[in-house]
Amino acid sequence: MGYTVFSRFYDAAMRSYSWCSRFLPGILNPSGVPSGGGTLLELGCGTGRVLELLSNDFSSLHGIDISPEMLEIAGKRLPEAELHLLDMRSFTLGQQFSAVICVFDTINHLTSFEEWKKTFRTARAHLIPGGIFLLDINTPRRLQRLSLLPPFLTEMEGGGLVLMDIQEVSSNDFHFDVQIFESLGEELFRRHREVIHEHTVDPERVFAELKNLFTSATVYDEDFNLAEGARQFAESSNGRMFFVCCN
Repeated sequence: MGYTVFSRFYDAAMRSYSWCSRFLPGILNPSGVPSGGGTLLELGCGTGRVLELLSNDFSSLHGIDISPEMLEIAGKRLPEAELHLLDMRSFTLGQQFSAVICVFDTINHLTSFEEWKKTFRTARAHLIPGGIFLLDINTPRRLQRLSLLPPFLTEMEGGGLVLMDIQEVSSNDFHFDVQIFESLGEELFRRHREVIHEHTVDPERVFAELKNLFTSATVYDEDFNLAEGARQFAESSNGRMFFVCCN
C-alpha cells in the first residue's frame, strides 16, 4: 500500500467521516466503559481523523500505522495521542485496551487472509476481557461492482481533484489507481499518481474466523443495520460490512 504521496492530500480528498460519529460511539460504549473513560487503539490510524472524532468517548487514544507520513499528520492533529510506527499484523504494545478498531477498509490493504488472521489475533491480544474489536471490510461483491464503474472524480477541499479508477486484478485483488491533480492556481495543476492494492475475502470466512477467536461476533451492513440470519448476511455482503466482536 502506498501513501507516501497521497498522505499529503488524504484529508482534503476523504471527507466522508460523519458516519463514524453516528455509528462508532454507540457500538463501542456497550463494552461497559462509561463515556469518556476507557482506552482506544486504532489499527491503521492514518491521519488521526477517526481518533479525533472519538476523542470525547475515551480517556486515552492510541494509534498505529506503517506510514510515517500519515503519522506525522496525526501527531499534529492529536498531540495528546500515543502514536506508533508499527505493523498491525504483529505488534506488541505491552497493554490492553477497552476497544480496538480497524476501519475504512484498512484490513483490505493486507494481501492475504493469513495476514488478516494474524491481525485479528494481535487485536484480541490487546483487548481487555469484554473489550470490543470493530472492523470493516470491502467485500468481493462491492469491489467487483466498483471496478465496473467509470473512474470516480472527487473535488478536494481547497481546490484540486482526485481521480480514482478501481481495477480488478483477480477475483480477490484490486488496484485503486489514484491520480491527484494538485491545484497550482490559474487553472494549472500538478499531477501525482499512486496505486493502492486491496485484497478481499469471502465474508463467510471472515465471520467464521472471528467467531472462533472471540466470545461473540455480530455483523452490520453498510447502512449500520444488524444483519441477522443467512438472508440478511448475504444481502449485507453486497456492500461494506462491519464486524463487531467481544473478547
